[in-house]
Amino acid sequence: MKKMYSDMDNPDVQMLMKLIEKRDLQTVIRWIAACSEAFLCPSVGDVRELADLLKKTDLSKEDKAVIKSMLTAMRKRAAAEKDPALQASLRAVSTGAAVISTPSSALGFVLYLSVAAAYHACDPKDEETCMREAEAVIHRCRVMLEETPEAEEGKALKVKWNC
Repeated sequence: MKKMYSDMDNPDVQMLMKLIEKRDLQTVIRWIAACSEAFLCPSVGDVRELADLLKKTDLSKEDKAVIKSMLTAMRKRAAAEKDPALQASLRAVSTGAAVISTPSSALGFVLYLSVAAAYHACDPKDEETCMREAEAVIHRCRVMLEETPEAEEGKALKVKWNC
């Protein structure tokens, strides 16, 4: 993977941060799963199983162990992967799943997802086209999150942005 195609100054990124802060964890997880299904490179494979686990409202110790194992395998696979679209897809999924313990990972998920979708749709050497595609994916993810309900009073995520 060569580079990210967006930055913190992008208005859609800024809005995503505000929207994430107004959602509860389960809503963000369902949104991540929906975005994964909509935009990820089909060859990622085990996304559906991971998404199904993440959608559970009450994760058992066994579920958490399976998720941790899947994420470890995905990170290793991403590090060894030569196809930039698949590498970015694997990073998107593993980053998105980390939202369970680190809510700010939801933003990282969108940024990796946008790169994965751009690399899948166009030649990574064509940076201008990739930039437009990535920004379109970020925008569509923002719209998808806007369509989700806001958290009930006191249930919104507590996000510590490190950017």
